[in-house]
Amino acid sequence: MQITDFRMQSLVASLSLMLLALCFTDMTGQDNSYLQNHFSEGWLPRVYLNPERTLPGALSTESPDATVSVDAKDTISMVLPTQFGVNTPFRNKEGMLTDGIRFPVYERTKLGAYRFPAGSGSNTYFYDGNIPGQFLIDVNAIDGTKDGNLKPEHFAKFVDSLGTNGTIVVNYFYARYGIAGSGTREERVLQAAQYAAGFVHKMNVELKAGIKYWEVGNECYGKWEVGWDVNGSIVTGKEYGEDFRVFAEEMKKVDSTIKVGAVLYSKETDWNPQVIPEVENHADFFVIHNYFTAEKDATPENILGSVGQIKEIISMLTETMKTVSSKTLDDIPATLTEFNCRGPYTTNMLDALFVSQILGELIENNYGLSTMWVSEWKWSSDQEPKSFLAVSDPAQNDYTPRPVYMPFYYYGKCFGDHMLASNVSGNGVYAYASRFSGGEIGLALINTNGSSQNVKLDIQNPANMKISEVDWYEVYANSIEPGDKKFYINGFTGTTPGGGPEEYYRAPPYHSAVEDSCILDLPAYSINFAVLKVEDYTGTRLPKELSRTTVYPNPASNILQINSGKDIISYGIYSESGTLVKKGVKSGSHIEISDLNSGYFILKLMSTEQIETIGFFKL
Repeated sequence: MQITDFRMQSLVASLSLMLLALCFTDMTGQDNSYLQNHFSEGWLPRVYLNPERTLPGALSTESPDATVSVDAKDTISMVLPTQFGVNTPFRNKEGMLTDGIRFPVYERTKLGAYRFPAGSGSNTYFYDGNIPGQFLIDVNAIDGTKDGNLKPEHFAKFVDSLGTNGTIVVNYFYARYGIAGSGTREERVLQAAQYAAGFVHKMNVELKAGIKYWEVGNECYGKWEVGWDVNGSIVTGKEYGEDFRVFAEEMKKVDSTIKVGAVLYSKETDWNPQVIPEVENHADFFVIHNYFTAEKDATPENILGSVGQIKEIISMLTETMKTVSSKTLDDIPATLTEFNCRGPYTTNMLDALFVSQILGELIENNYGLSTMWVSEWKWSSDQEPKSFLAVSDPAQNDYTPRPVYMPFYYYGKCFGDHMLASNVSGNGVYAYASRFSGGEIGLALINTNGSSQNVKLDIQNPANMKISEVDWYEVYANSIEPGDKKFYINGFTGTTPGGGPEEYYRAPPYHSAVEDSCILDLPAYSINFAVLKVEDYTGTRLPKELSRTTVYPNPASNILQINSGKDIISYGIYSESGTLVKKGVKSGSHIEISDLNSGYFILKLMSTEQIETIGFFKL
């Protein structure tokens, strides 16, 4: 069963976050309550699942080319499910839920956000197929009910079946090119805002989809958007901001729990200073898009060198808000709902190297939500698609992963629930560190060099912490040349000219005990995900876990009894693969599990003292 009552989810999350402050203030000595906002409501501790089998791995004995230092007590941000997302446009073929090939590929990523129905197409999209007869300008309007495309009801079922979040873009520019009443601007804006409210009603009332995040328009500052110029009238940031208020008010009349985002620009122009004062009391988040380089400048050096823009955008928005608003990004967090690189590199390993860093930077800089452009897009000889699944590509089978899919997959598998401070000494090597709720350290290590690099992993603070074991995955390619779409996972690949191993999800990690130092040999052009099992000097796993709580019967059919001396606040139940299937506020001494399928599950119990993990079987 998937939970669709988002009010209950909010209550669960609020209690979980209160517990989080107790648990991790004790462990790290820091108060992370400042990180709480509506994007963190879906946060739950991450569990590292030990693999069923491993490959013998050899640690390097050579002198390190680089050192990654991790401060195990310096928590700098929460890792949120919504920070790992993808655009799922209406152009995707319907049947994503029932397709036995596509759905498992999405499910394995454990993505926390899917964006619908389009980018620029959202500003000419009519979700119910009722396209008005006339517009003020020539508009090629899109029928949201067209056969073959992904429809609102399909999207609702898709995200519900994945137990994840949806974000929807409503048609803003209908407020400018639509014809309404006597023709005043106020009438046009209200008409478009009420149409957007109808979209909310369709999704959250009629379909009970619980879509929480809504964006008003796409890149509304851009001359490429239909409606930016209406017979010589160019939209301004002030006009958009004024109209946004009407949209937000009308949409929240339908569902007061939704969060509505306003469109800002990734560059310093007069758009943002005009928008922010108008929306500061109505916007729940800011929407940013960024493709980092111009098409003509899209060289490997420029693409990889543009990653710092993630931090620069936050700095720019922070300074702008200081001058025009009483609010800060703590009040109205930033999101990145379209991003990717440009040029002929989106189907090869360069994009994977790039996006691996972007995801790490998004977490580090507290973007609340991100959705990469795009999940599926047809290959063509004159334009490389910015998609993470192949479609109509002669080099690989349909709906198989491109290299850029793999960072999402392994961040979901090998990255913890809190980001830790880390530092890298060495050129061309980048690292992002995390901690799992069980104490393991999860690392994303990116080698952008054309040669392998020996990288030493140094876990600091407390000084007596010791790495005892390490699991790691290597995703790499022979080159980053355009057209070279082949990639490997721990030496495995597939039979087609492009892509990787057909059963990438079965590729075992390398494993090694760690006696002294832990030095990994990172292949050229590779992303590497390592999970370190750590002990203190007594040989005890960190953090120390209590074992007073038990569950029975085990296996169980309908009711799981909880025997605990602690005050259990909330719980989460995960499938064997680590997917959250149920969560709630615990009341009484049992949990109802009759709605679960048969199989093995992992129960996470959150109390005022600790977080406990217990496995059980459902008959």
